[in-house]
Amino acid sequence: MPDKASETIDIEVYSQPTVRERNERHCCCSLTIKDLIRICSTVVIPLIFGLFTVVITIYQQRIAQLQRAQDLKIAQRQRVHDIELAQQQRTNDRKQAEVSLIVSKLADNIYLN
Repeated sequence: MPDKASETIDIEVYSQPTVRERNERHCCCSLTIKDLIRICSTVVIPLIFGLFTVVITIYQQRIAQLQRAQDLKIAQRQRVHDIELAQQQRTNDRKQAEVSLIVSKLADNIYLN
């Protein structure tokens, strides 16, 4: 007659693993799958945020460079326009001064005659 203790051991060897035993299977370095998932989520999430931050920073720098280039072009065009306006104003002032001088000479000639 077989011993009951030996029957119990034999049954445990051939029985299906429980849910807890399946979850606690060791993958590597005596870590369970659950531990590996925790480690990965602890490491991967900050890495994703870091990568996202770097990408956004590079993108913003590129946008700032493009805007700076546009601002420089606009400033250059504005300077050219201002110079043209100043030249026109000087020309108009010179013409106005010449007209005023001619009018004053004519007025002097009229009063002298």
